[in-house]
Amino acid sequence: MKTKPQFSKKANQQDDKQKLKLLLGEMHPSQVFKKYFLESLEPDPVEIQIDPPKQLFNDILEGKITFTFEVGMRLGRYYGWRAALSLVEYQKLYDDQMNQICQAMRAAKSKAFRREMAKFRRQGKQICAELRRQLRNNRRSKG
Repeated sequence: MKTKPQFSKKANQQDDKQKLKLLLGEMHPSQVFKKYFLESLEPDPVEIQIDPPKQLFNDILEGKITFTFEVGMRLGRYYGWRAALSLVEYQKLYDDQMNQICQAMRAAKSKAFRREMAKFRRQGKQICAELRRQLRNNRRSKG
């Protein structure tokens, strides 16, 4: 008796996420759109006759628009839902990674700022201590 191979949706989703993670960090989502959608995927010919949103495409290529669910729905008409939603997922992963990088940079800047402030405080204390010593020596020499 032959059995059907078991393919789970979850495994496919994990594979898709791994593929997206490989792309992540290499290209901005607008570059992914240009490379994989405008240059290689064929849009649905019926939908193209309806007049595709050229301004939307231009805004995406210029990086003015991020791939939100709404944009994915609009692109899904032309390239298929799975492909369009993968762009939305890619945008989410890209944004998450960029947020992590920005937080790390802010933390590093904050740490460097705290080190500088501590250095200035130490220098200020040293200057004050030196001034007090000089003041005491001046009093002793006059007295």
